[in-house]
Amino acid sequence: MQTFRTTAFIGFIRAVLCRHNLTTEQFSDLCGVSRVTVSNWINGKGKPAVQQWHAIADTIAKLDKTTRSNILIEMSEFVN
Repeated sequence: MQTFRTTAFIGFIRAVLCRHNLTTEQFSDLCGVSRVTVSNWINGKGKPAVQQWHAIADTIAKLDKTTRSNILIEMSEFVN
């Protein structure tokens, strides 16, 4: 059974927000989800749905000027 590493994911998202000086609202707009959804992720009250993983990866890839594949590999560490 796979488990979701919530603390690691929270740190990852917070680091992205900090690195790019983004608010949760700005990040949510870029990902196409609600501000409350991103807030829930950051507060450990929820985790992204499968279809949201690609939106998150695409957003971070654009911000970091890298590929979706690189971000998905990095994000795969949050599921073990």
